[in-house]
Amino acid sequence: MLKTGASESALKRLGGLQNEKSRRKYRWILFTAIFLGAGLTVSYLEFVVIRPTPLWEGRYLVPLAGMIVANAMNSAALGVERFRSELELRSGEIETLLALGATQQQAVLKTVQVSASAAMLPAINMLMVLGIVALPGMMSGQILAGESPLTAVRYQLLICFSRF
Repeated sequence: MLKTGASESALKRLGGLQNEKSRRKYRWILFTAIFLGAGLTVSYLEFVVIRPTPLWEGRYLVPLAGMIVANAMNSAALGVERFRSELELRSGEIETLLALGATQQQAVLKTVQVSASAAMLPAINMLMVLGIVALPGMMSGQILAGESPLTAVRYQLLICFSRF
C-alpha cells in the first residue's frame, strides 16, 4: 500500500472514509493530482524560470517546492471533498442522466466543474487581496533578509501565479 506524505496528509483531511478500497482510490487520485500539479510546476519554475547555478542548489528549490506542494495538497483535498459531497447531493440527478443514456463522464460533468471551482477558490481569494490586505510570507521574509523589495515582489508573484 502506497503511503506518501502529501497525499496521506490530504487524505486525512477528508475523513469519513472507512472503506480501505475507497481510501486507496482517493489516495491515488490525491497522489496523482499533487505529484503532477506540484511536480510540473516546480520543474518549470526551477529549470525554465529561475535556472539557478548549480541546478541542484536548494536555495530556491526547497522554499518554492514547499509552498507549491502545500498549496497543491490544500487544493486537492478541497477538490476531492467537494466532489464526494456533490456526488452525494446530486446522486438522483446523476442516476437519472445515466438511465437516460448519458455516459459516466456526461453524468458527473457538473460535479467535476463544481469541485474544480471549489479547489481553486482559496487561490483566487488570495490573489484578490494580495498586497492590499496581506503581505505574503515569502515577500516579507526576503525583505527582512535584506533582499531588494522588487526582487521579493517578483518571487512572490512567481509563487502566486504558479498556484494555477
